[in-house]
Amino acid sequence: MRFNYRLFIWIGVAFLATYACQRLTSDKDMAAVKVNQSALELDYPSINTTRAQELLDKNARIMLLDVRTPSEYYEGHLKDAVLIDVTQEIEFMKKLGDLDKKKTYIVYCRSGSRSLKACALMREAGIRKVYNVEGGYLAWPKPE
Repeated sequence: MRFNYRLFIWIGVAFLATYACQRLTSDKDMAAVKVNQSALELDYPSINTTRAQELLDKNARIMLLDVRTPSEYYEGHLKDAVLIDVTQEIEFMKKLGDLDKKKTYIVYCRSGSRSLKACALMREAGIRKVYNVEGGYLAWPKPE
């Protein structure tokens, strides 16, 4: 059996083109969602877990959003938290469309970074009353 150089070259070119397109897309997507963290903190107040719990205790209409991945959520989450995975941006934006824009939301992730991104996307969707939980789920006191 003879080695087919043309086929080998075409496979190599197809692989490189696919890799380059994926890389450009993900870089472009990442550039589109990168946000200045200090600017976000001005637009979306960050609150500690104590303040978040106080707000939740005072007002039952406040919605608690967990923006982590489903696997993180099922490993443990806060009581009554609604999961909307911010890493799936298109699906996240669709689900935001179903939320009440007049309601107040407390948003948390694992450590507080993804929730800042979620707050920015919520603002783009017209939701104004959002709070980011400093330190995220890791900072929330665990029941003993």
